[in-house]
Order: sequence, then structure tokens, then C-alpha cells
Amino acid sequence: MNTPAVNTTDTNGIEQRIVEALIRREHAVSRLYRLYAERFGGYRAFWLELAGEGVSHAKWLRRLYERTRDGSGCIDQGRLAVEPIERSAAHVEGLCEQAAGGAVPLPDALGRGRPTGA
Repeated sequence: MNTPAVNTTDTNGIEQRIVEALIRREHAVSRLYRLYAERFGGYRAFWLELAGEGVSHAKWLRRLYERTRDGSGCIDQGRLAVEPIERSAAHVEGLCEQAAGGAVPLPDALGRGRPTGA
């Protein structure tokens, strides 16, 4: 029986933190779009399609992380820093709070496109 290679490049857990932050952000984006779907019923299908994309992205990120764990994939830690991703996720979560409170008019929701972060 062959034992899969173990990723030893993530000795300090940075890859895991990066992926977890990216997944958190994708879930927040998906939630934001679901809130917009509830608020702006005339655009419901549009917002729900975008929300579904966020869920798909989170699944892909989980698979990527699994691949880094077994040695068949990697994350370029030089290109992705965890702190900006975490700030972006927090920013989108703040947008969710605004949307849940009904404080976002349709032109603002449409003008935001994909939330980019802080």
C-alpha cells in the first residue's frame, strides 16, 4: 500500500489559513448575494446564480487544500497573504450586515459587482 506524500511546506499552517480565509470570503459573498436575492426580488435569479458560484468556489478551494495536504497541489504563499484576505472577508461580512438591515439600495448593490474588500 502506497502512503500519499505529506505536504511539509506548510509547516506553520499558512496554506490552511489562506484557504480558510478564502473560503470564509466566498461564503460571505454567497450570503451577500442571497440577501440581495431576498431584497431585490426582480433580480432574484441573477443574485442566486452569483450566490451559487460562491458556493462552488468554496468547494474548489476545499479540494485545493486537500491536494496541498497530500502533496499533489500547492499554494504560492508568496502571492497570497492571509491578512488581506481576512480583511476582505470581514469587509464582505460587513456588507452582509448592511444588506440584512435593508440599508443597501439596488443601484449600490448592482454597482458593487463582486465585492473586492476593504
